Amino acid sequence: MRDFRQLDKNTYSDNKTHANVYSSRYQRYPLGDGKSQKFDTTIDTSQMWGSKRVDNLLYCPNSMVALPSSALPNILHASYWESCDVAAFLLRQFVRGEESVLTTLSSSMNNIPLNIELPAMHWKRKRTRFKIANLSANHRANDILVTAGMDLNVVAKFCYGPMDLVALSREPVSVFVCPQRGDWYLHGVFDTDSHGRLTVQLAKTLPCGVHSIKIVVHGDRSYLDAFVAIVPHSTKCAVFSVDGSLTASVSVTGKDPRVRPGAVDVVRYWQEQGYLIIYLTARPDMQQRVVSAWLAQHNFPHALLFFNNSFSTEPLKQKSLHLRHIVDMGVHIHVAYGSGKDVSVYTSAGVDAEHVISVAGSRRRNCVQIGG
Repeated sequence: MRDFRQLDKNTYSDNKTHANVYSSRYQRYPLGDGKSQKFDTTIDTSQMWGSKRVDNLLYCPNSMVALPSSALPNILHASYWESCDVAAFLLRQFVRGEESVLTTLSSSMNNIPLNIELPAMHWKRKRTRFKIANLSANHRANDILVTAGMDLNVVAKFCYGPMDLVALSREPVSVFVCPQRGDWYLHGVFDTDSHGRLTVQLAKTLPCGVHSIKIVVHGDRSYLDAFVAIVPHSTKCAVFSVDGSLTASVSVTGKDPRVRPGAVDVVRYWQEQGYLIIYLTARPDMQQRVVSAWLAQHNFPHALLFFNNSFSTEPLKQKSLHLRHIVDMGVHIHVAYGSGKDVSVYTSAGVDAEHVISVAGSRRRNCVQIGG
Protein backbone atom coordinates (compact mmCIF):
# COMPACT_ATOMS: atom_id res chain seq x y z
CA MET A 1 0.00 0.00 0.00
CA ARG A 2 1.34 3.43 -0.90
CA ASP A 3 2.32 6.01 1.68
CA PHE A 4 -0.95 7.74 2.52
CA ARG A 5 0.78 11.11 2.74
CA GLN A 6 1.53 10.94 -0.99
CA LEU A 7 -1.91 9.80 -2.14
CA ASP A 8 -2.89 11.67 -5.27
CA LYS A 9 -6.29 11.52 -6.92
CA ASN A 10 -4.63 11.41 -10.35
CA THR A 11 -2.63 8.28 -9.55
CA TYR A 12 -3.69 5.36 -11.74
CA SER A 13 -5.75 7.93 -13.62
CA ASP A 14 -7.74 7.15 -16.70
CA ASN A 15 -10.04 9.10 -18.95
CA LYS A 16 -12.78 9.12 -16.34
CA THR A 17 -12.65 11.50 -13.35
CA HIS A 18 -13.76 10.26 -9.93
CA ALA A 19 -14.43 12.32 -6.83
CA ASN A 20 -12.41 11.49 -3.75
CA VAL A 21 -14.22 9.88 -0.85
CA TYR A 22 -13.04 11.52 2.35
CA SER A 23 -12.92 9.28 5.41
CA SER A 24 -13.08 10.70 8.92
CA ARG A 25 -10.46 9.59 11.40
CA TYR A 26 -12.64 7.23 13.43
CA GLN A 27 -16.01 5.60 12.89
CA ARG A 28 -18.13 3.52 15.17
CA TYR A 29 -18.43 -0.02 13.94
CA PRO A 30 -20.24 -2.29 14.31
CA LEU A 31 -22.57 0.23 15.96
CA GLY A 32 -21.58 -0.94 19.40
CA ASP A 33 -23.86 -4.00 19.30
CA GLY A 34 -21.65 -6.58 17.61
CA LYS A 35 -23.71 -6.59 14.42
CA SER A 36 -22.26 -5.74 11.04
CA GLN A 37 -24.04 -4.22 8.06
CA LYS A 38 -24.14 -5.45 4.49
CA PHE A 39 -22.38 -2.99 2.26
CA ASP A 40 -24.37 -3.72 -0.87
CA THR A 41 -27.72 -3.06 0.85
CA THR A 42 -26.63 0.24 2.39
CA ILE A 43 -25.51 2.24 -0.63
CA ASP A 44 -25.93 2.18 -4.38
CA THR A 45 -22.74 0.35 -5.28
CA SER A 46 -23.29 0.79 -9.01
CA GLN A 47 -22.89 4.55 -8.68
CA MET A 48 -19.88 4.28 -6.38
CA TRP A 49 -17.79 1.59 -8.05
CA GLY A 50 -18.90 1.38 -11.69
CA SER A 51 -16.09 -0.13 -13.72
CA LYS A 52 -13.41 2.15 -12.28
CA ARG A 53 -11.67 2.57 -8.98
CA VAL A 54 -12.49 4.92 -6.07
CA ASP A 55 -9.89 7.13 -4.40
CA ASN A 56 -9.89 7.04 -0.61
CA LEU A 57 -8.12 9.77 1.36
CA LEU A 58 -7.24 9.03 4.98
CA TYR A 59 -7.23 11.72 7.61
CA CYS A 60 -3.73 13.19 7.94
CA PRO A 61 -2.89 15.99 10.41
CA ASN A 62 -0.35 18.49 9.14
CA SER A 63 2.08 17.62 11.91
CA MET A 64 2.17 13.99 10.74
CA VAL A 65 3.61 14.92 7.34
CA ALA A 66 6.95 15.72 8.94
CA LEU A 67 7.23 12.35 10.69
CA PRO A 68 9.74 9.82 9.36
CA SER A 69 8.38 6.90 7.38
CA SER A 70 9.66 4.43 9.97
CA ALA A 71 7.23 5.85 12.55
CA LEU A 72 4.13 5.56 10.37
CA PRO A 73 3.27 1.83 10.76
CA ASN A 74 2.59 2.07 14.50
CA ILE A 75 0.60 5.28 14.07
CA LEU A 76 -1.47 3.80 11.25
CA HIS A 77 -2.18 0.66 13.25
CA ALA A 78 -3.33 2.57 16.33
CA SER A 79 -5.34 5.14 14.38
CA TYR A 80 -6.84 3.21 11.48
CA TRP A 81 -6.06 -0.50 11.27
CA GLU A 82 -7.41 -1.66 14.62
CA SER A 83 -8.83 -4.67 12.83
CA CYS A 84 -6.71 -7.06 10.78
CA ASP A 85 -9.13 -6.66 7.87
CA VAL A 86 -8.14 -3.47 6.04
CA ALA A 87 -10.93 -3.95 3.51
CA ALA A 88 -13.49 -3.85 6.31
CA PHE A 89 -12.03 -0.53 7.42
CA LEU A 90 -12.45 0.98 3.96
CA LEU A 91 -15.99 -0.29 3.56
CA ARG A 92 -17.26 0.99 6.88
CA GLN A 93 -16.01 4.49 6.03
CA PHE A 94 -18.40 4.51 3.08
CA VAL A 95 -21.24 2.87 4.98
CA ARG A 96 -21.28 5.18 8.00
CA GLY A 97 -19.26 8.12 6.74
CA GLU A 98 -21.45 10.88 8.12
CA GLU A 99 -22.15 9.63 11.65
CA SER A 100 -20.18 9.94 14.84
CA VAL A 101 -20.24 8.10 18.14
CA LEU A 102 -21.13 11.10 20.24
CA THR A 103 -24.16 11.79 18.07
CA THR A 104 -25.59 8.36 18.72
CA LEU A 105 -24.92 8.59 22.44
CA SER A 106 -26.70 11.92 22.83
CA SER A 107 -29.81 11.90 24.99
CA SER A 108 -32.34 12.20 22.21
CA MET A 109 -35.53 10.30 21.66
CA ASN A 110 -34.50 8.93 18.27
CA ASN A 111 -33.64 5.53 19.74
CA ILE A 112 -36.77 5.22 21.88
CA PRO A 113 -39.13 2.51 20.54
CA LEU A 114 -41.88 4.14 18.50
CA ASN A 115 -44.60 1.78 19.71
CA ILE A 116 -44.29 2.96 23.33
CA GLU A 117 -46.30 5.94 24.53
CA LEU A 118 -44.52 8.14 27.04
CA PRO A 119 -46.30 10.50 29.42
CA ALA A 120 -46.25 14.21 28.73
CA MET A 121 -43.03 16.01 29.55
CA HIS A 122 -43.39 17.51 33.02
CA TRP A 123 -41.41 17.87 36.23
CA LYS A 124 -42.94 16.64 39.45
CA ARG A 125 -41.07 19.33 41.38
CA LYS A 126 -41.18 22.80 39.85
CA ARG A 127 -37.71 23.79 41.01
CA THR A 128 -36.09 20.87 39.16
CA ARG A 129 -36.21 22.65 35.80
CA PHE A 130 -34.25 25.56 37.25
CA LYS A 131 -31.70 23.34 39.00
CA ILE A 132 -30.75 21.50 35.81
CA ALA A 133 -30.96 24.45 33.41
CA ASN A 134 -28.03 24.46 30.94
CA LEU A 135 -26.63 21.24 32.44
CA SER A 136 -26.12 18.05 30.45
CA ALA A 137 -27.45 14.75 31.72
CA ASN A 138 -25.04 12.13 33.03
CA HIS A 139 -27.35 9.27 33.96
CA ARG A 140 -25.76 5.84 34.30
CA ALA A 141 -26.14 2.32 35.59
CA ASN A 142 -23.65 -0.52 35.76
CA ASP A 143 -24.33 -3.49 33.53
CA ILE A 144 -25.58 -6.57 35.34
CA LEU A 145 -24.26 -10.12 35.19
CA VAL A 146 -26.18 -12.88 36.98
CA THR A 147 -26.68 -16.60 36.62
CA ALA A 148 -30.09 -18.08 35.92
CA GLY A 149 -32.43 -17.93 38.91
CA MET A 150 -30.68 -15.10 40.77
CA ASP A 151 -32.32 -11.82 41.80
CA LEU A 152 -32.15 -9.04 39.20
CA ASN A 153 -31.69 -5.54 40.60
CA VAL A 154 -30.85 -2.53 38.45
CA VAL A 155 -29.18 0.29 40.39
CA ALA A 156 -29.17 3.59 38.49
CA LYS A 157 -28.13 7.14 39.27
CA PHE A 158 -29.53 10.29 37.65
CA CYS A 159 -27.34 13.40 37.73
CA TYR A 160 -26.68 16.55 35.74
CA GLY A 161 -23.60 18.63 35.18
CA PRO A 162 -19.88 17.98 35.74
CA MET A 163 -18.94 16.01 38.85
CA ASP A 164 -22.65 15.25 39.48
CA LEU A 165 -23.43 18.87 40.26
CA VAL A 166 -27.19 18.26 40.55
CA ALA A 167 -28.94 15.02 41.50
CA LEU A 168 -32.37 14.33 40.02
CA SER A 169 -34.31 13.88 43.26
CA ARG A 170 -37.93 12.77 43.63
CA GLU A 171 -38.68 12.70 39.92
CA PRO A 172 -40.57 9.99 37.96
CA VAL A 173 -38.82 7.78 35.42
CA SER A 174 -40.09 5.00 33.17
CA VAL A 175 -38.24 1.68 32.98
CA PHE A 176 -38.39 -0.22 29.68
CA VAL A 177 -37.10 -3.74 29.09
CA CYS A 178 -36.28 -5.40 25.78
CA PRO A 179 -35.58 -9.15 26.07
CA GLN A 180 -33.14 -10.66 23.61
CA ARG A 181 -34.97 -11.33 20.33
CA GLY A 182 -38.05 -9.65 21.85
CA ASP A 183 -39.92 -6.34 21.86
CA TRP A 184 -39.75 -3.40 24.25
CA TYR A 185 -42.29 -3.26 27.06
CA LEU A 186 -42.90 -0.94 30.01
CA HIS A 187 -41.73 -2.48 33.28
CA GLY A 188 -43.01 0.33 35.48
CA VAL A 189 -42.85 3.96 36.58
CA PHE A 190 -40.75 4.81 39.63
CA ASP A 191 -39.53 7.88 41.53
CA THR A 192 -35.87 8.52 42.26
CA ASP A 193 -34.80 9.05 45.86
CA SER A 194 -33.44 12.25 47.38
CA HIS A 195 -29.94 11.46 46.02
CA GLY A 196 -31.06 10.71 42.46
CA ARG A 197 -30.71 6.96 42.85
CA LEU A 198 -33.12 4.27 41.77
CA THR A 199 -33.20 0.53 42.45
CA VAL A 200 -35.51 -1.57 40.30
CA GLN A 201 -36.09 -5.30 40.68
CA LEU A 202 -36.72 -7.16 37.44
CA ALA A 203 -38.63 -10.38 37.01
CA LYS A 204 -36.78 -13.68 37.29
CA THR A 205 -38.70 -14.96 34.28
CA LEU A 206 -36.27 -13.36 31.84
CA PRO A 207 -34.54 -16.12 29.86
CA CYS A 208 -30.80 -16.55 29.47
CA GLY A 209 -29.33 -13.96 27.15
CA VAL A 210 -28.35 -10.29 27.02
CA HIS A 211 -31.32 -7.98 27.57
CA SER A 212 -31.54 -4.21 27.15
CA ILE A 213 -32.74 -1.75 29.78
CA LYS A 214 -33.71 1.84 29.03
CA ILE A 215 -34.78 4.27 31.76
CA VAL A 216 -36.35 7.53 30.58
CA VAL A 217 -36.76 10.68 32.67
CA HIS A 218 -40.25 12.14 32.28
CA GLY A 219 -39.19 15.77 32.64
CA ASP A 220 -36.79 16.12 29.71
CA ARG A 221 -36.81 12.66 28.08
CA SER A 222 -33.12 12.12 28.82
CA TYR A 223 -32.32 8.47 29.43
CA LEU A 224 -29.74 5.84 30.23
CA ASP A 225 -29.02 2.44 28.71
CA ALA A 226 -27.90 -0.66 30.56
CA PHE A 227 -27.58 -4.34 29.74
CA VAL A 228 -28.49 -7.41 31.77
CA ALA A 229 -26.69 -10.67 31.00
CA ILE A 230 -28.34 -13.81 32.37
CA VAL A 231 -26.01 -16.75 31.82
CA PRO A 232 -25.99 -20.44 32.75
CA HIS A 233 -23.83 -21.67 35.59
CA SER A 234 -20.12 -22.17 34.72
CA THR A 235 -20.26 -19.77 31.76
CA LYS A 236 -16.74 -18.91 30.58
CA CYS A 237 -15.75 -15.27 30.21
CA ALA A 238 -12.73 -13.16 29.26
CA VAL A 239 -11.97 -10.11 31.42
CA PHE A 240 -10.14 -7.02 30.16
CA SER A 241 -8.97 -4.14 32.31
CA VAL A 242 -9.73 -1.02 30.26
CA ASP A 243 -6.81 1.05 31.54
CA GLY A 244 -4.49 -1.90 31.98
CA SER A 245 -4.79 -3.76 28.69
CA LEU A 246 -6.75 -1.72 26.13
CA THR A 247 -5.13 1.71 26.39
CA ALA A 248 -1.57 2.62 25.46
CA SER A 249 -1.52 6.03 27.17
CA VAL A 250 -2.79 7.57 30.38
CA SER A 251 -5.86 9.82 30.31
CA VAL A 252 -7.35 10.96 33.61
CA THR A 253 -10.56 12.16 31.98
CA GLY A 254 -10.78 9.09 29.74
CA LYS A 255 -11.64 11.15 26.66
CA ASP A 256 -9.19 9.91 24.05
CA PRO A 257 -6.30 7.75 25.23
CA ARG A 258 -4.37 5.89 22.56
CA VAL A 259 -5.41 2.34 21.74
CA ARG A 260 -2.90 -0.40 22.44
CA PRO A 261 -2.01 -1.95 19.05
CA GLY A 262 -3.69 -5.31 18.61
CA ALA A 263 -6.08 -4.86 21.56
CA VAL A 264 -9.20 -4.85 19.38
CA ASP A 265 -8.11 -8.01 17.59
CA VAL A 266 -7.49 -9.84 20.87
CA VAL A 267 -10.93 -8.93 22.24
CA ARG A 268 -12.60 -9.96 19.00
CA TYR A 269 -10.72 -13.25 19.04
CA TRP A 270 -12.20 -14.24 22.40
CA GLN A 271 -15.62 -13.03 21.34
CA GLU A 272 -15.50 -15.19 18.20
CA GLN A 273 -14.57 -18.18 20.37
CA GLY A 274 -17.89 -17.77 22.20
CA TYR A 275 -16.63 -16.28 25.47
CA LEU A 276 -18.55 -13.64 27.39
CA ILE A 277 -16.53 -10.40 27.25
CA ILE A 278 -16.27 -8.20 30.36
CA TYR A 279 -14.66 -4.76 30.48
CA LEU A 280 -13.56 -3.78 33.98
CA THR A 281 -12.23 -0.44 35.18
CA ALA A 282 -11.49 1.23 38.50
CA ARG A 283 -12.75 4.56 37.20
CA PRO A 284 -15.85 6.07 38.87
CA ASP A 285 -19.17 5.49 37.14
CA MET A 286 -19.53 9.18 36.29
CA GLN A 287 -17.13 8.50 33.38
CA GLN A 288 -19.32 5.75 31.96
CA ARG A 289 -20.54 7.65 28.91
CA VAL A 290 -17.03 8.82 28.01
CA VAL A 291 -15.48 5.36 28.33
CA SER A 292 -18.37 3.69 26.49
CA ALA A 293 -18.02 6.17 23.64
CA TRP A 294 -14.27 5.54 23.49
CA LEU A 295 -14.77 1.77 23.25
CA ALA A 296 -17.35 2.12 20.48
CA GLN A 297 -15.26 4.72 18.67
CA HIS A 298 -12.31 2.37 18.42
CA ASN A 299 -14.38 -0.61 17.26
CA PHE A 300 -14.20 -2.72 20.41
CA PRO A 301 -16.92 -5.38 20.55
CA HIS A 302 -19.96 -4.55 22.62
CA ALA A 303 -19.74 -6.21 26.04
CA LEU A 304 -20.57 -5.76 29.70
CA LEU A 305 -18.88 -2.74 31.29
CA PHE A 306 -18.32 -2.38 35.03
CA PHE A 307 -17.22 0.73 36.96
CA ASN A 308 -16.70 1.61 40.60
CA ASN A 309 -19.82 3.14 42.08
CA SER A 310 -17.95 6.26 43.22
CA PHE A 311 -14.51 7.62 43.97
CA SER A 312 -12.55 5.24 46.17
CA THR A 313 -9.25 5.40 48.04
CA GLU A 314 -8.78 1.70 47.20
CA PRO A 315 -9.89 1.30 43.58
CA LEU A 316 -7.98 -1.96 43.06
CA LYS A 317 -9.71 -3.49 46.06
CA GLN A 318 -13.08 -2.57 44.59
CA LYS A 319 -12.13 -4.29 41.33
CA SER A 320 -11.10 -7.39 43.25
CA LEU A 321 -14.40 -7.48 45.16
CA HIS A 322 -16.33 -7.13 41.92
CA LEU A 323 -14.45 -10.02 40.32
CA ARG A 324 -14.86 -12.12 43.46
CA HIS A 325 -18.62 -11.60 43.25
CA ILE A 326 -18.59 -12.78 39.63
CA VAL A 327 -16.58 -15.90 40.51
CA ASP A 328 -18.77 -16.70 43.54
CA MET A 329 -21.95 -16.69 41.46
CA GLY A 330 -20.53 -19.49 39.32
CA VAL A 331 -19.07 -17.67 36.30
CA HIS A 332 -15.69 -19.05 35.22
CA ILE A 333 -13.03 -16.48 34.26
CA HIS A 334 -11.09 -18.28 31.55
CA VAL A 335 -8.58 -15.50 30.84
CA ALA A 336 -7.90 -12.06 32.33
CA TYR A 337 -5.84 -9.26 30.75
CA GLY A 338 -4.44 -6.33 32.68
CA SER A 339 -1.38 -4.37 33.72
CA GLY A 340 1.12 -5.42 36.37
CA LYS A 341 -1.07 -3.83 39.04
CA ASP A 342 -4.01 -5.99 38.00
CA VAL A 343 -2.19 -9.29 38.57
CA SER A 344 -2.80 -9.23 42.33
CA VAL A 345 -6.39 -8.11 41.70
CA TYR A 346 -7.10 -11.14 39.52
CA THR A 347 -5.32 -13.68 41.71
CA SER A 348 -6.95 -12.41 44.92
CA ALA A 349 -10.35 -12.74 43.24
CA GLY A 350 -9.72 -16.44 42.61
CA VAL A 351 -8.51 -16.36 39.00
CA ASP A 352 -5.88 -19.02 38.26
CA ALA A 353 -2.44 -17.49 37.77
CA GLU A 354 -2.00 -19.50 34.55
CA HIS A 355 -4.93 -17.60 33.04
CA VAL A 356 -3.71 -14.09 33.89
CA ILE A 357 -1.99 -12.12 31.11
CA SER A 358 0.03 -9.08 32.16
CA VAL A 359 0.25 -6.52 29.36
CA ALA A 360 3.60 -4.84 29.97
CA GLY A 361 4.77 -1.51 28.66
CA SER A 362 8.07 -2.93 27.42
CA ARG A 363 8.52 -3.22 23.67
CA ARG A 364 10.48 -6.43 24.05
CA ARG A 365 7.85 -8.26 26.07
CA ASN A 366 4.40 -6.86 25.43
CA CYS A 367 2.55 -9.66 27.24
CA VAL A 368 3.62 -11.89 30.12
CA GLN A 369 1.65 -14.94 31.18
CA ILE A 370 1.64 -15.17 34.96
CA GLY A 371 2.36 -18.63 36.31
CA GLY A 372 3.23 -19.96 32.86
